[in-house]
Amino acid sequence: MKKLERHELMLAIIAEREGREMAQAHETEKTMIELENYFEQHYKTFEADAPTHEIIEIALDMMGESAFIEMLERNDFSDIFEMLAIEGYVTQVLGVWVVSIEHAWLKHQEIA
Repeated sequence: MKKLERHELMLAIIAEREGREMAQAHETEKTMIELENYFEQHYKTFEADAPTHEIIEIALDMMGESAFIEMLERNDFSDIFEMLAIEGYVTQVLGVWVVSIEHAWLKHQEIA
């Protein structure tokens, strides 16, 4: 992926997860290296055809045991990947899967 494409993808993911205002702030206030560092700390991306078990493993590592247990208590789903998507831990942006614990609760509140 070219640097410009990656830059646009990072901003699109931040806009989807944290809001357009936050993405604009990152774009204007951070250098490319600062944006990369922020993104790497908060997000993991996977190609659209990545095995779901890999995505689930990373999501569970990022969210931790207590958040996972709380999620299980809130839901009656048997499909963990579907549950992670409904809770907002896993989303798809511009054809890539995104795993993040950042603002996952916002997605959950929109559904509730």
